Amino acid sequence: MLLVVSLGASSYGANDPNFPIPIILRELRRAGFISTKAAFYTFGGDYEIGAGIPPDGLEILSRSAISDDVPLLQAKSLQEVIDAKVGRLDIFKPALVVQIDGSHANMGTDDAVLSLPPGFLDSRYAERAGNGVIGLVLKRGIPVIHMLNVKSLCRMTGVSEGVEVAKKGPKPFKFSRAFLGLLFFAVFLYKYERWAFE
Repeated sequence: MLLVVSLGASSYGANDPNFPIPIILRELRRAGFISTKAAFYTFGGDYEIGAGIPPDGLEILSRSAISDDVPLLQAKSLQEVIDAKVGRLDIFKPALVVQIDGSHANMGTDDAVLSLPPGFLDSRYAERAGNGVIGLVLKRGIPVIHMLNVKSLCRMTGVSEGVEVAKKGPKPFKFSRAFLGLLFFAVFLYKYERWAFE
């Protein structure tokens, strides 16, 4: 899996200076929910180069990328970000691209992309997919799972938006707990034997 993440996320706690997305991802890796580290981060914001984010905010985002030991793309334009993402995809050769919540480079500047429905998109949608990463990969025949407006998707599926964001993930896998569970299971099988060896 190739993971590219925009640091300037706008919802669900990822923009909390004390709990930015690199820390969220690190907690998810530590707990075993994901295993992939991001290939690189972008600033997010306008043009995905940090435009519109105050300098102190950009400094916080830079420090969070450094703390995760992941490169931060220092692009000068939206096109440079699009080219960097597509270049990495060309090397990786994905069978599927998953796009979550519409970074500027993924969406591009063509308003036609806003007409795309959320969900699975194939090359039939290529002509109205705009000039961002989504449009470029669809034109190459790579399907996209397009998840835009996550809050609306939460409302549609009954997932609560109003939960307090936990700042620490669950405890990671512990060998001692697993061994103890396996031991209890073995004792249970021995004590409540359902078959016999002949």
